[in-house]
Amino acid sequence: MVIIAGAIVDISHHQGTINWSKFSKAVDIVIIRTQDGSSVEDTMHTYNEQQAIKYKVPFGVYAFNRASSAAAARIEAKNFYQRANKNTKFYVIDVETFSSSGSIGGSGESMRSVINAYVAQLRALTKKKIGLYIANHLYDDLNLDVTKFDFVWIPRYGVTPPSHPFDMWQYTETGTVEGVSGKVDLNRLAGKKTLAWYIGDDPKKEEGTENIKKGELTITQYEELKKRIEELEKALGKKDSKVSEVHKEGWAWAKKEGIMDGQNPKKFVTREMLSSVLFKKFNKKK
Repeated sequence: MVIIAGAIVDISHHQGTINWSKFSKAVDIVIIRTQDGSSVEDTMHTYNEQQAIKYKVPFGVYAFNRASSAAAARIEAKNFYQRANKNTKFYVIDVETFSSSGSIGGSGESMRSVINAYVAQLRALTKKKIGLYIANHLYDDLNLDVTKFDFVWIPRYGVTPPSHPFDMWQYTETGTVEGVSGKVDLNRLAGKKTLAWYIGDDPKKEEGTENIKKGELTITQYEELKKRIEELEKALGKKDSKVSEVHKEGWAWAKKEGIMDGQNPKKFVTREMLSSVLFKKFNKKK
C-alpha cells in the first residue's frame, strides 16, 4: 500500500531559481541534485541547500552516476560527498544508464561492480543513510545489489506503482508546487519507512527501535520472524503424514496392542509419550 506523505520533491538546476519562501511551505522534504557525474556540478545545488537550511526544510542529496568503472565510481563518490552540504539527511546514487558499457567507452565492468564500488566509497565517508534511485525498466538488466542500500527509490509515471520492491516512488515528472514556475518530480513513500525515518538524525536507527532492549526484537525483525515461521508451518503442514511402508507392520501391531493411539505417525515422541508407551507394554497387571 502506497502512503502519501505530503510533498516530497526532487529538484535540480532545471527548476531554475525557486521561491523558497513559498516552496518551503508546500514541501515536507526536498531531494537536491549535487552533480551529473564528476565533471558536471549542478549549478543550483549550493543555493538550494542554503535555502533549505534557511527555511528549515529537511533535505537529501542525489548524484547522477556516470562512472565508467569501479575506479571512476570511487572518484565520483568522493566528489559527491565533498560537494554536498553536510546538513543533508541522506545521499542517493541515481542509476539510469549502463555507464560502464564498452560500446560507449566504458570499462566493460558490470554495473553491479561499479555501483558496489560507489556505495562502498560513500560508506567510508559518511554514516548517513544511502539510497538507490534506479530506473524501473532497467531494474533487472542493471542487476544491482539493492541490499547495499538503506532504501530504494524508483520512478514510474502514472497510477501504477513500480513493478519492483521500493521504498519511495517517483510517480510524476509533471507535478506543480508553489514556488516553482515549471514542472517538478513528485514522490510518495511506501512500506515501513516513514518520513520521520528519512529525516531522522540517527542514520542507523530503525523505525520503532527507541525502547528496544538487549534480546528484544524490532518491529521489522518481529514481522520478518513471523513471516518465516508462517512459511515453515505451511511447509510442514504439507508434509506426508502416512506411515512409511517399512514401518506399516510394526505400526499396526502397536495400535492393536494399545501401545500407540494410531494418530500422527510421523510426529516426534516426547519423553512423556515414551513413558506411556513403556508403561502400557511392561506394566500390565497379571
